[in-house]
Amino acid sequence: MILILMCCFVLAGADEPGNPVASNVAWRELRHNANAAEDGGDFQAAEQYYLQAIQAAVGGGDHFGHFVVAEQLGQLYWKMNNATAALIYLRMAVNILRHHFPADSEDKGTALSNLGFVLRDTASLNEAEDSFSEALRIFENLESHEKLAATYDALAIAEICRGKLTVAEERSKKALAILKEHGVENMITARCLDTLARIYATIGRIRDAEKVSAHAEAIFRRNLPAANVGLIQCLDTKATLLFQQQRFSEAERIWKSIIDSARNAQPPLVIVEPPYHLSELYVQTKQYGKAQQLLEQLFSQPSGRSSALNHAFIEGQLAYALMHQHKDERADALFQSAVSTVAASSENESLGYAILCLRYATLKAQHKDWREAIRYLELGVKIESDVIPRSSAMAEALELSAQIYSKLRRHTDAKDCLNRARAIRAVIENPRPSNTVDIGVLAAEMR
Repeated sequence: MILILMCCFVLAGADEPGNPVASNVAWRELRHNANAAEDGGDFQAAEQYYLQAIQAAVGGGDHFGHFVVAEQLGQLYWKMNNATAALIYLRMAVNILRHHFPADSEDKGTALSNLGFVLRDTASLNEAEDSFSEALRIFENLESHEKLAATYDALAIAEICRGKLTVAEERSKKALAILKEHGVENMITARCLDTLARIYATIGRIRDAEKVSAHAEAIFRRNLPAANVGLIQCLDTKATLLFQQQRFSEAERIWKSIIDSARNAQPPLVIVEPPYHLSELYVQTKQYGKAQQLLEQLFSQPSGRSSALNHAFIEGQLAYALMHQHKDERADALFQSAVSTVAASSENESLGYAILCLRYATLKAQHKDWREAIRYLELGVKIESDVIPRSSAMAEALELSAQIYSKLRRHTDAKDCLNRARAIRAVIENPRPSNTVDIGVLAAEMR
């Protein structure tokens, strides 16, 4: 409410008389002070300088200054993990350009992209796609090739969130084709490669994913410190690939290193995916207490960037860990909350929702609530059939279905699911033999 009132005050000042020349000097000086404070890590001082700069620009009727400072303040709030405030000022920046500078420009395309990133990462996928699509049109018209590729990559990630992996792959390859056509290999290339690697990992194309991920990592390492968000995401993909090949100790080591790097960065980086993925490793290796501890730590992180959707997926993962520790009452409550949140969101056809439904079905089956078990089971299988029809995850979903159908004495359905699972496992790509040794396996063999 305080932030909303601030915005109303700032905008109300637009009609007040002012000296444009004095205003120009004032907002630029205040913005310079804000930039210096932000670079020095004093975000609270930077925030105050930015707010004063906006007042100076608005008071002097300087629309360009208003846009510049609103855009930078929105990005500061995103850095401070305050998504609500970030969206207020990023939307403000876009609206200023639309009303006062209607012609296409790189500034306008960049502002739309920045707004799209925050909308996407707070699970407002439809609005994010609209913002990215408008930016895409602008960058195409201006022949701004690198920004065009980056926008296709952003759209690819939005499609991953939706579970539309075929569309995501098309957009990702389009981004890389643009960069290749114009001889570009830089940080944008690395991010696009990592996105494609994540798509390949999800659909089980492990060899392709490894090759693409290694290329992305090489570019990142040439350009970045260890704590950079781009490299952290790339290493998260690498650990996921190791995990999928059951090289658990190597994956665990990378994920722990990522988490430590983020924690020790100045300022510390708030990350969700690496600890979430490490918790999945602990679940799969039956270390449910460790998984629970990691997930409860995620709940204690600053929540400004964490959307209700992220919170729901963490709830579902925690519920699964608790279920295996026979804490069924709490697990059921968390599952119910998570499922209802995701079902009402733009990710209700995603792979994450499918896994959530299948796990909740398992808990319902354990309590012989067959009607609910079948409801969630069939929903999860349907989504996986659409998203990743020929994958190990789909095979596992069918095998789980067979178990529950058997308990219900629906033997024909159980047999059909098992046959489908066997057919999938017969054709999916086997992981490439590793040139390195999983330390955990080696240690076990030596004992």
